[in-house]
Amino acid sequence: MVKRETFNFDSTGRLLVDAKPTVKSSLLNQYGTATGIPGNIEMDVINYTVPVGKTLYFRAYTSGGNADGLFKLKINGTIINTMRNSAAMRSVVVAIWEDGLEIPVNSGGTVKLTVIHNEINLMNFEGTILGFLE
Repeated sequence: MVKRETFNFDSTGRLLVDAKPTVKSSLLNQYGTATGIPGNIEMDVINYTVPVGKTLYFRAYTSGGNADGLFKLKINGTIINTMRNSAAMRSVVVAIWEDGLEIPVNSGGTVKLTVIHNEINLMNFEGTILGFLE
């Protein structure tokens, strides 16, 4: 869902700005780790369930680890985004809130960040999901 803004201008053509920002009730900054992950097995880094009576407005995630991994963002079981880190870029940030885009996830819905890698050794990964709860 893309939020469309309506812009207002004064008689000289200057943009009128509303100084009252949209306030969400509480910030969600959910961190998770997956340690000792064997190769070629997809594992959860974060598995978050939206609390009863709340809606999560998902905005971004970060992920990284000590090996190259393929990260998948899943909302209610549907893959929304995939991103791979590398030796040149160990941490990945995916922000979807640009242009007012947020993904609403209703009460009881799930947000998962998973990872899979193909290293021989056990590896460690971490991530954070970001959004607002109302």
